[in-house]
Amino acid sequence: MLRRRLAFLDAPSSFFYDADGRPVAAEQEDNPFRRGMLLVARASGAAERAWLAETITQLEGAGPAR
Repeated sequence: MLRRRLAFLDAPSSFFYDADGRPVAAEQEDNPFRRGMLLVARASGAAERAWLAETITQLEGAGPAR
């Protein structure tokens, strides 16, 4: 499940999309409120990806549960 979540977070996505259906990056957004949402989501996603990667590594090294 952790690997599936990590793969989902690694896929390009956004709250907002341009006319061609591409995700809008925070740097492309003129609206300060939308830009804020994108920046907070980016930081949250980065923290979650780091936690997932660390946890997957720990669980792989732990071996079978006793």
